[in-house]
Amino acid sequence: MVKTFVDEYSGFQAYKIRHMRNGVEIFSYAIAATQLSEADSSSPTGVRSRLDLRDWITNVSTGQPQLESRAANQMMQEMVNDAIEGKRVHVTGQSLGGMLGHALGYLAHRELRNRNRRDVADNLQIYSLGSAGVTDLVKDYLRKRYGLTEDIDPALVEDNLLTVFFANDILPRYGKHFGEVRVMDPVHASPTEGQSYSFQIPFFTRNLESHLLPGFERGIGFLPHGEEECLPEPLRLPGPLRALARFSSRVTLEMRYKHFLEVNGTNEDWQACYNSPTWSTDLNDRCTERSQRGCQVRDRTKPASEQSGMAKWCMPEDNPIANARYRAPRVESE
Repeated sequence: MVKTFVDEYSGFQAYKIRHMRNGVEIFSYAIAATQLSEADSSSPTGVRSRLDLRDWITNVSTGQPQLESRAANQMMQEMVNDAIEGKRVHVTGQSLGGMLGHALGYLAHRELRNRNRRDVADNLQIYSLGSAGVTDLVKDYLRKRYGLTEDIDPALVEDNLLTVFFANDILPRYGKHFGEVRVMDPVHASPTEGQSYSFQIPFFTRNLESHLLPGFERGIGFLPHGEEECLPEPLRLPGPLRALARFSSRVTLEMRYKHFLEVNGTNEDWQACYNSPTWSTDLNDRCTERSQRGCQVRDRTKPASEQSGMAKWCMPEDNPIANARYRAPRVESE
């Protein structure tokens, strides 16, 4: 493990891993999927169920909150720099992680084009498992972040992006794909003798197994050389419904993050507010000085008697998408 990229606001998590293959050094960027469980040494299976609300909110809003996070942007820039330096870069993810890898991989190749470094494009390969199509997601991101109305250029990634899914998986039918797509026979996702399905859900057990990582681990050895079937017309939500889903998701994430700050916020978070031209708290929507009523945040190291009139949390308002409402990613070295 070389680094982790973590965003507390949206739940984005990714890992940079260095490994060797046939004597070649490879840097793999693995993006976390929707969290369903976590390690638990006290459990007989070694894991316990745990759902991360932020992942589900990101799924509802088709990936937008995590794609927009500062951690995701930093990871994308590092992918580009690694490729330019001549390193072999692999980006991978499954389900939500595959969708984000798909989008970030395209944005990275777009950045290589903008830097006139398409000569190193083959250094950057993207492998997406069970991902929805991200054409609309990327176009919305470019419009929102840079004010650009720009069509997807499939030629940027046609030789460097591979999406794989099973024919009975519903999620990849949503959205329009680009890059190479291979569709697998779902029979290869089913458990063999001595194995069992990951989840038992009436009518959906096989479909769900075809979407989860164990299904891909069984089926990847049967990867076809090309599409096994013609892809149907992609499913899409009408524009107003997409906008409503994303607005609702953003409001829910913000509410959750305010609670997170109230419980886990540090003096570093509060200093980011005080150093910002304006910030908001639970007591004042627009603060410009600490001396204003409700603009100073409680110091948990002091007694409760000294906390009267102080706020529970604060958030800078200068750049909520790219910087202020997203913590800097945690970086860990080997």
